[in-house]
Amino acid sequence: MWRYLLFAFGCLLLWTAVGCYWFSGWERRQVDELIARVEEYARVHGRLPDPNDETLMGSLGFELRTGWHPDYKPGEGGAFVITLWEGFDGPYWTWDSSSRTWSEKW
Repeated sequence: MWRYLLFAFGCLLLWTAVGCYWFSGWERRQVDELIARVEEYARVHGRLPDPNDETLMGSLGFELRTGWHPDYKPGEGGAFVITLWEGFDGPYWTWDSSSRTWSEKW
């Protein structure tokens, strides 16, 4: 009897862990598509998209909430930073186009 309960608990724990892993990466995979669109826009137009152009940002896939979601900041020399907030206090993920890496910050 205990073996069945332990097995059922283990299966439930595994199912929960897989679900959390899948959904935590889901939004980042969507942001990877946004990054590709921003890079394609910069390649075609020779400049980064203007975050003040609501029509353009919406067409790239950004959502206007209290700011752009995910947060988009163009920088110097064609570099840009995209920040994906998870709640008010973090953690949050940042994509830096100059280093082409994701970093997690608190």
